[in-house]
Amino acid sequence: PESDTLTYALTGTDAASFSIDATTGQVRLLTPADFEVKNSYSITVNAKDASHTTTQAVTLNVTDVDEAPSFTSGATGSVAENAATGTVVYTAAASDPETGTVTYSLSGTDASAFSIGSSSGVVTLNGSADYETKSSYSINVIASDAASNTVSKTVTINATNVNEAPTAANFTSAGLDASTAMTGASVGTLAAVDPDAGDTHTFTLVAGNGTNDADNSKFTVTGNTLKVGGTALAAGTYQVMTRATDAGGLTVDQAQTITISALNAAPTVTSGASTSVAENAVTSTVVYTAAATDPESDTLTYALTGTDAASF
Repeated sequence: PESDTLTYALTGTDAASFSIDATTGQVRLLTPADFEVKNSYSITVNAKDASHTTTQAVTLNVTDVDEAPSFTSGATGSVAENAATGTVVYTAAASDPETGTVTYSLSGTDASAFSIGSSSGVVTLNGSADYETKSSYSINVIASDAASNTVSKTVTINATNVNEAPTAANFTSAGLDASTAMTGASVGTLAAVDPDAGDTHTFTLVAGNGTNDADNSKFTVTGNTLKVGGTALAAGTYQVMTRATDAGGLTVDQAQTITISALNAAPTVTSGASTSVAENAVTSTVVYTAAATDPESDTLTYALTGTDAASF
């Protein structure tokens, strides 16, 4: 009434949640209001002049706003490679502040590799995972409430490596013949084919069906090298059964046919020992045609030596 200067202050049950400008009387929130936690606040506004104070009880009502769901599930999932289609790799979980129904869907780079239960949030494989081809997948899990409010969470699905058996034990021949297939000589090398890059392998000779392992006793294996055993080998073919074993103990058996070549025999000249040419025959006149055969049917080449070779 006297137009004194007024100052303002707050008291009351919920005064700690607000501030008030002592000069203007403007009341402000100190933290965001949450209808689902507290839908009204009770404060007392104190106005003071030079000698008196008056109070006004104020109720602040919080109006409800439909809010998007929020995720409570993590940002990663995992799946073992070769797991069957339909294997669960992640379960999405989100809550709605209004306690409404939440539905789930997928988007993102690798969404096509998975399916999600719209109400359960369970994410499953659409096809078997292969660690060697793709070691991780990126998807976006979307949670929606009844008011179409949405929230998205990026999830990484990691494929875990599972040891897989080698698929082949390939042999590369050293090309021995009957003169070089001596005791201890290297017949060739073995190399495994394995889905697991960098896997290590050991090689052995193992029993087969009695035919494809008929000559196992004539050979030994050192490291990845197949060697001639205690007796030199004659020309011919030999049957052995080899096994590649990976670091995890998984194996593949592969039959090998070993060929020891016969000694290379010299060709035989079949053309005659004499010929003739008329005097004064022009340069490049054919005076003789050499012919020879080779036991191994190798390609033959011809050359001249001898006293008068320079004339031809």
